Amino acid sequence: MIGRGDHLARQAITLWPVPQAPEAAIDTVRRRLQDNRRGFDWRASHRILEALPAGRWTTYSALAEAVGTAPQPLANHVSTCSDCMNAYRVLTSEGCVADAFRWGDPEEVRDPREVLEHEGVVSSGAVADPEQKAEAEELLVLVGG
Repeated sequence: MIGRGDHLARQAITLWPVPQAPEAAIDTVRRRLQDNRRGFDWRASHRILEALPAGRWTTYSALAEAVGTAPQPLANHVSTCSDCMNAYRVLTSEGCVADAFRWGDPEEVRDPREVLEHEGVVSSGAVADPEQKAEAEELLVLVGG
């Protein structure tokens, strides 16, 4: 059976030549692949975070929905981006500061929960008041979307 498979594979290789595409078409595909490697455009998330007012918070899921991505890549971005103003206002779906939260400024040492409380976010223990949560639709309204 294996011998027959090898024989058929050799026949297929001789019968079907390697496709030859024009160099211009290959360059177009290469450019598209290069563009895709640049990744997601996070500018909308930056604008939303900048517009999110004190006393309000949102979730990674709501922000991801508003900008058209998934929560995990958004969380990865927010946790490492120095352009993400007010990133401490993005909480887990339970209304808690994420365990992996890091300030964009490595010199920052404030507790994000204390900052939120100072801004007027009411919490019960480590959980922010759900009445102060901004969902995706409201986030879009903040930036005129």
